[in-house]
Amino acid sequence: LLRFVAEICRDDSLRARRSDILLSLVKAMNMPASALLPDPLNGDTVRRASNTENSSSDTASAFCALMEALLTRIPLPQRHAFRLDLLASINRQQWPTPLVAALQGWLGSDHAPLKIPSVPDALLQSLVNRTYVVLAERLGPVQADSLLADALRYVKSSQPTLDRQLALLL
Repeated sequence: LLRFVAEICRDDSLRARRSDILLSLVKAMNMPASALLPDPLNGDTVRRASNTENSSSDTASAFCALMEALLTRIPLPQRHAFRLDLLASINRQQWPTPLVAALQGWLGSDHAPLKIPSVPDALLQSLVNRTYVVLAERLGPVQADSLLADALRYVKSSQPTLDRQLALLL
């Protein structure tokens, strides 16, 4: 764990937070599994989420606004590769077919707005987590954090009524 944290904290912006990161990881390792957030790489999370109550239209709107804002913040040279990576990642999971079709249509077009079918909030949260993982793999965790935070600030400022739903997604 110490080696892992040391490797992550090579970046100057994280070096000062090394002890906080280590403490956070140790706390998370000592938490019961039921208290942890779902694993975005685990297909069981998607299947369990599919059996829960569907999202409200506000949560779906918050999800779409966040995803659209995030995509526009990815540097243009990496945007196409990110879209392909996210599509491949989505296709490997057992997401509901209408959701996959909506995401494929959106990711395959430069100008189409994202419109998703009614799905459980937990599924949308899992999809935000999956998107972050793909973004971190493509651009690195520091830049992924920065882009997500910027997209979140933009959506909160442009659509303040979605603040509570955004909190549910993260």
